[in-house]
Amino acid sequence: MLINIYYIRDSVVRLGTLKNNIQRTLDRAEKSKKPISKEDIGAFKSNFYGIAIDMLNALSECIFAFDSSIRTYSLFISSKSQLQEAIKQVRSTDDLQVIQSQIDTILQPYEEFNFNEYTLYYYKSNYRYAYTYSNDCAIEEFYLQMIARQIKTPKDREIKILDPQPRRGENIKGLKALLPNAKTYAAAVPEREASYVKSNFDRVALGTLKGSTISNDAFDILLLQPAVSLEKQSERIMIKKEKDMIRDTIKYLRPGGYLILLLPYFRFYKDICLILAKHYTDIQVRKFSGAGFEKTGAIFLVAKRKSKDDKEIDPKEYQKIRHLYNIDEIKNIVEENFEELMLPEEEEEIKLFRGSILDIDEIKNIFENSGCMNQFWKDQSVEKMSESKKNPLLPFNTGQLGLVLTSGVLDGIIDEGNGHYHIVKGRVVKKTDSERDLNSNEIELTETTSNRVEINVLLPDGTHKILA
Repeated sequence: MLINIYYIRDSVVRLGTLKNNIQRTLDRAEKSKKPISKEDIGAFKSNFYGIAIDMLNALSECIFAFDSSIRTYSLFISSKSQLQEAIKQVRSTDDLQVIQSQIDTILQPYEEFNFNEYTLYYYKSNYRYAYTYSNDCAIEEFYLQMIARQIKTPKDREIKILDPQPRRGENIKGLKALLPNAKTYAAAVPEREASYVKSNFDRVALGTLKGSTISNDAFDILLLQPAVSLEKQSERIMIKKEKDMIRDTIKYLRPGGYLILLLPYFRFYKDICLILAKHYTDIQVRKFSGAGFEKTGAIFLVAKRKSKDDKEIDPKEYQKIRHLYNIDEIKNIVEENFEELMLPEEEEEIKLFRGSILDIDEIKNIFENSGCMNQFWKDQSVEKMSESKKNPLLPFNTGQLGLVLTSGVLDGIIDEGNGHYHIVKGRVVKKTDSERDLNSNEIELTETTSNRVEINVLLPDGTHKILA
């Protein structure tokens, strides 16, 4: 079942349950001859709004993204209009019978509605492709440049931008063009797209977010262009890629840093709104025009991350994004840009940035910055014979040579010049020799164990040899 059709069906069921609960309350009030409290009426109205808004989002997606030639297209339009009118009527009344009547009007068209007939192919092809093919969701760079103009720092410093799942790598150019001091990071990049994404980002982490090692609370800007789930895969479980992406990437953004989110305006269901309002403040929303919007229905949301201790939901911030189903009321970014986005003064270090799959470039970077080779050469350094005041006993017999080898004195580096070295490692190994004698028709086995001196050499070309 399609996600938006599921929300319509779920809303129909919940409205039916709400209608029955209202009727029971009315019956109890009539029986007891007591008026219904304002608190109970307020609870019923609040419940109605929550259901109605999710249904409006789902209907908005049907109208925006479904092909207008489908048989039920006009039903979606009229149903949305009825729902908007019902919200106005409920807002202006405290009469539960009026609310019940409005619910009846909303439910009537769905009495014989077949929710299971809708498939992905009811969506327009350009909308469907935009959210089923990761490289086909484009934002004009112009809009990102407008946002970049508003990003400020109290002092000149490097700005760290993370795109945890770049849909089209060149979009980041819109930010970088006006932020020359920006350093850009891309995560969750498939191996097949590595070379393409690397041409647009300073650092790239391959693989998936799960299994990646990325510094938390460190990035100044979090750019999200999440893929959107169009189908509900399980009857019991609701998995939405956009919700998971928004929730799972909060930890990377530093408190005081800014989220730049690109998401269809009709996908701001209650669960997503709660996540955003819980972790972000100073929420601003703008729509944009052009081919990108006409194809995806996406809008820009910009918000500042709260401190980690602040998990209270501000009702005003929540309401800003809960009523985005009415696209006509959203300001256009061309007509009114976002307010200034002032980043924290101090710079955070990105100590960890590795994907679940390590590519060759990342391995080289880890190796070069680890200091392990410096320690290796340090461990191999030995006192030069010319600097030693001691005269060794020469020639060594096997036992003496074994003692010298096991003490590590003969281990070290032989410099050939021109940056070529041999690595020498001496050791003593046990060697067992066997002899068989035939004596009185019996075979007598004799084993002799002795120490064997072995000098190992690793040549500049990687060849391993045993000299003795």
